[in-house]
Amino acid sequence: MDLASFDQDVGVRERKKLQTRRALHRAATRLVTQHGLGGVTTDDIARAAGVSPRTFFNYFPTKEAALTGVPEVVVERITTLVAERPADEPLWTTAKLTARALCQVAVHDEEQWRARAQLLANRPELTALLSSVERTLEMGLVDALVARAETLAAPTDPWRPRMQALAAVNAVRVAAQVGDDPAEVERILEEILDSLDALHAWPLSPCRPQTES
Repeated sequence: MDLASFDQDVGVRERKKLQTRRALHRAATRLVTQHGLGGVTTDDIARAAGVSPRTFFNYFPTKEAALTGVPEVVVERITTLVAERPADEPLWTTAKLTARALCQVAVHDEEQWRARAQLLANRPELTALLSSVERTLEMGLVDALVARAETLAAPTDPWRPRMQALAAVNAVRVAAQVGDDPAEVERILEEILDSLDALHAWPLSPCRPQTES
């Protein structure tokens, strides 16, 4: 499972749109790091990305949206990928694969990954705005796993897909916070997921202690 591979599955026209969207996102990250959100306009971002101000609004409604990259696009991909997993695949396996895919999206462009880290370090006032991106991705994975659980033949506890989705997203978040470079982020993510395997290997219907009558 690889969210990044979606870029290669689209036609030339759509791939060009993706490239323009990324150029605007990179430009927004770079300019806001240097000047702060209040010191940057949509015209500035468009100029830095080499497109017209009118083109900017074909991709993003605001400079804040350009900065965050509109995570709804990734959520749409997550939903599709989760729905296409084998019917007999355990939920936790799906959650782990999705965590790896999210990590690949976050670190596959090392330059942008470092720019985002610098942005967070230099502009702490943007933490809440960028945290909203993580929240959107988190809820997108929760909804995707819940929908998948409802299609499985084997019953599952209603809390399970939610807990596993949150665990997967938080694993990516922690790895990104601790790792010093993309390779280390991916290595740490695998260590976290391995450590969580035993926790999520519970039976579908946990045994509860019987009460004496």
